Amino acid sequence: MSKAEVSLDAYGIKMVEDNFRGRLQEAAEIVADEARRLCPVDTGKLRDSIHVDDSNPFAPAVVADAPYALYVEEGTRFQEGQHFLAQAIANTRDQVEEVLARPKE
Repeated sequence: MSKAEVSLDAYGIKMVEDNFRGRLQEAAEIVADEARRLCPVDTGKLRDSIHVDDSNPFAPAVVADAPYALYVEEGTRFQEGQHFLAQAIANTRDQVEEVLARPKE
């Protein structure tokens, strides 16, 4: 199965603390929501496949695991990529940075 995935490591996160895990999850959900908004919709299967994989709580990843997700994100020789995941990261950068910069609760 092909899947498209973007890790929040793209933000250069180095900090590890208990409180930070919740903020990482919140940040990943912000990116996932934007990716769902941006992804092209035909049947809705791709949009519905976008979720946060939090199997590693210190590096949650936004994943689109429809079988063709990677082809839509990156493109093929016949079709340009739609880059909905990469654009979701770009569009939410300020929001994510705000969430991650919040003082420890």
